[in-house]
Amino acid sequence: MMVRFAMAVGLAGVAIPVSAAPGWGTNMLTIESVVPTDGAFRFIVSGNDNPAGCSYPEWLNVDFDNPGYEAISSAVITAFAQGKKLRAWQHACRPDGSVTINAVWIDK
Repeated sequence: MMVRFAMAVGLAGVAIPVSAAPGWGTNMLTIESVVPTDGAFRFIVSGNDNPAGCSYPEWLNVDFDNPGYEAISSAVITAFAQGKKLRAWQHACRPDGSVTINAVWIDK
């Protein structure tokens, strides 16, 4: 595993976050608003290239039962307050057409 990671870093010249969870990474997103909802923390974004193919790709959700809920929602609020962009790891489309995410990366 370490050899593969080192090879990837050496060949690409950068380290890319890796997750064992299935899903898709997004391009840089601008957070437009933050909306707590029943069962999830929702934030509205612009610029989502919609790799998961959801009906409403601008609605990203972190479910309350997600083990990383507090860290993810805190990162989103921090990025929103500082006017920074972020990337999200999209896990699946929800029945309402919005997107469930499992991780975010804040742009420096």
